[in-house]
Amino acid sequence: MILVRFEDGTFRKVPVDLLGKMIASGEITHFRRSSGWVDAAEDQVRTHFSPSYQGPERRRRPRGQGQ
Repeated sequence: MILVRFEDGTFRKVPVDLLGKMIASGEITHFRRSSGWVDAAEDQVRTHFSPSYQGPERRRRPRGQGQ
């Protein structure tokens, strides 16, 4: 669960898997990370991954393999 702030100023904890949809729809203005509050409109946030991408996953490397 992640704490979010809605357009009307209210706060609520929501499931993490809904966060991307809520950001994209403009339903929330901020959400809480361990490092602090994130402005959903201004700060850099991840976007969800395209299910149509068929290439290799390059972001995660197995343990013990350097760059």
